[in-house]
Amino acid sequence: LREELARIVRLARAREAATHAAGYAPGVRDLEFDLLGDDGEPVRLGFEDGAFALTGRIDRLDTRREQGARQAIVVDYKTGVSTSEESAKAMRNLEDLQLPLYARAVERVRGVSVVGLEHVVATRRARQGLYADDRREALLARAEGRGQDFLTRSDFRGVIEGAERRAVEVVAAVRR
Repeated sequence: LREELARIVRLARAREAATHAAGYAPGVRDLEFDLLGDDGEPVRLGFEDGAFALTGRIDRLDTRREQGARQAIVVDYKTGVSTSEESAKAMRNLEDLQLPLYARAVERVRGVSVVGLEHVVATRRARQGLYADDRREALLARAEGRGQDFLTRSDFRGVIEGAERRAVEVVAAVRR
């Protein structure tokens, strides 16, 4: 157990070095935080009959300032490699809406531009993510394995916006 714990600590330290090399790092308020607006209430997303309150707990938000604007990567920790791979694929196909909706909410509440969505395996060197292609250079420093999927900026934004549209459709259908 001691050896396994030491291995995981070494992995965490190596990951921290990589995130700092990429220029992205969490702030004090960016580790395991509840997704709430300035008023302490859940973030409101959607529109018309599909408007909804989003609640949740974000594992980590890594940010960087570039040309005066803050960019962010929303990070969700997973326990297994297959879980992270399945989640990343489902996220791109708008079947897993968790991180794209968190990204939408974080942009509204924190005033950042999200450029990456990551599933990180906590105990193994594996990171699956969707990223905006225009940040490829910086984000490659975070690479672990073959799990990086770079999309054009508009396609990446399409995942985030598409997740909100999909959630709106579901909420509206339930209300009907």
